[in-house]
Amino acid sequence: NYQVHPENYIYAMEGHSFETPALSELSNSPDGAGGFNKNLSPQLANHFELGYKRILGKWFIQLTGFHIDLKNELLPYELEGFPGRTFYRNAGKSRRNGLELAVNGKLVTNLRLLASYTYSDFQFEEYDADGEDLKGNFVSGIPKQFGNLGLFYEKKHGAFVGLDYAVTGEMFADDKNTVVTDAYGLVHLRGGWNFVFNQTELKVHAGVRNLTNRAYFDNLRINAFGGRYYEPAPGRNYFGGFTLIF
Repeated sequence: NYQVHPENYIYAMEGHSFETPALSELSNSPDGAGGFNKNLSPQLANHFELGYKRILGKWFIQLTGFHIDLKNELLPYELEGFPGRTFYRNAGKSRRNGLELAVNGKLVTNLRLLASYTYSDFQFEEYDADGEDLKGNFVSGIPKQFGNLGLFYEKKHGAFVGLDYAVTGEMFADDKNTVVTDAYGLVHLRGGWNFVFNQTELKVHAGVRNLTNRAYFDNLRINAFGGRYYEPAPGRNYFGGFTLIF
């Protein structure tokens, strides 16, 4: 982390990691035999990150670029003979490049804006699936673009209201890149009131998720057999609660 100026920072990070297959990933063996899937290997990753941070008065801006090399990436798939069961295999190598932007600042008194954007370019470099070379295909289940924009109003002793709009871009549902999901946007609204009684604070809140009742999927089953890729998400739904601090 290097301070270029009192309000400007440049930072870099390099790391190495590994991920052993989870019990749920090992427990299903594609040959139908009992016991663990002995063909799975740990997932290995080398990652590098370079970023820039700046403070502009009441605003904070952060821009980050990253590169990840993955080896033996753990990927899910399904088989016709075992409906409803998910198996896992290792891909040879994948390369992941991306860019992240975050902005946070005060528009006027008590009103803040929060915005973020992520661009992802994730591709396989070595991957043979059922005898088919998938080199150059995009990694499934990850949108190429994702963005979020939010406004939040809050008084220390009084009302608070938040409005969020999140956009998820298209993504592939299978490693062969034959099925593409639709992009979608969701609107969420929340609000409440802060009550203060001497040394005690009570926060009451309520909200609406998926305000526009948008139809979208809650979970994407990667490489699902028979086209059963989508698990539907709930429509418009409501929540509420309170927090007591004393």
